[in-house]
Amino acid sequence: MTRMLIAFVLSLASMYVAAAGDTITALKCTVGGDCVTVTVPRPLHVDLDLPDALDLLKLSNPDHYPRVAGVLNASYDMSCDVPAFDTLIQTKFAARKAACGPLIKTSLPAKRQLSFLIDRTIYSKTVYFKSTEKLHPAEESRIPAR
Repeated sequence: MTRMLIAFVLSLASMYVAAAGDTITALKCTVGGDCVTVTVPRPLHVDLDLPDALDLLKLSNPDHYPRVAGVLNASYDMSCDVPAFDTLIQTKFAARKAACGPLIKTSLPAKRQLSFLIDRTIYSKTVYFKSTEKLHPAEESRIPAR
């Protein structure tokens, strides 16, 4: 029981993160109790919903621009919450999905938040998506009467 408690405390301690400047310092611990401090570069974040963000990206990072545009175009054709989307953007654009917002904005067409990682940069954008599901009205007959 004591070993489990120590492992739990160490796992909590391993989540400790101290952020400063361009790097992030974290305490990484193993179940055996060995801890080491690691420093990694802080990822950059680009909000593509800001005005002229894509135009600025084209000028400031011409290597990332076609990859970002490719991921965004793929998100319009395929829902970002299917495993095939992850595979597609990883193989074609060397990008990893950071998040596919579960919250759907009720606009026409519907929108959700997409975040993805290219190198050390996290890009986020509100994207339209096509629902492959047909919507059905709720059926009162399925609600049990009490």
